Amino acid sequence: MKGILGLLIACMLGAMGVFFNWMYLNSALKGTETESFIGVGKPIKAGEIITKDRLVELKVPKSQAGQMGRFIAKWSIVDTIDGKQPATRDFAVNGPDLILTWDLRDLPSKVKAADDEELVFVTINTPNFVSELVDPGDELTFNFPNDVAGQPKSVVTNGGGTPQPEGPVTIVGPFRVATIGSRTGSYKVYRSKNLPMGQSRQLGLLAKREGKGYDAKMTQLLGLLGNRRDYSVSVDKADKQE
Repeated sequence: MKGILGLLIACMLGAMGVFFNWMYLNSALKGTETESFIGVGKPIKAGEIITKDRLVELKVPKSQAGQMGRFIAKWSIVDTIDGKQPATRDFAVNGPDLILTWDLRDLPSKVKAADDEELVFVTINTPNFVSELVDPGDELTFNFPNDVAGQPKSVVTNGGGTPQPEGPVTIVGPFRVATIGSRTGSYKVYRSKNLPMGQSRQLGLLAKREGKGYDAKMTQLLGLLGNRRDYSVSVDKADKQE
């Protein structure tokens, strides 16, 4: 335990040394492959919302970055922090500072279920689904090809559940995503904090309750999914800027 603590202290001291020389490094690293981390250049008090104008991009040679990404927040997630994340402590009070991974709180899921909605878990078997590109609040639409024997070819629904003309593809959705595996927040934030994201193909989708079952969209989706792997999933991002 003492050895691990010593290693952490050594890593942090090394990281701080790099930070205090960040201006020199930024000018000297032109043409060198680097990794970028989040530094704090202007004071932020605990409880204040962190904004990008108080942060600085700290570039470190990739060959020297080592395990820094485990302890220092990467610049690649800065947009998930800017204007959204409250400071968990005072930053840069006595000089330049760093945002550490444990300084960040997971952003709560932006999805709030309505009174008549329920969380329904479905498993995504199609190999072309990339869970890292989906966050809570996004909307998914499922596209099932109709050239499979025994599959229905006459019901196509849009977002309002209105029947559409028969075609080569059955479109079902959209569905709001509430959870992706054990993840209830942004993938970038979870990755930066090394939080577990197990069962990433198990999605929690919101559906309206109707009687003892679900609405027509969810009922149709559950009937079509089964063990099929030939469908595609399109994503409508909740935050178009991310």
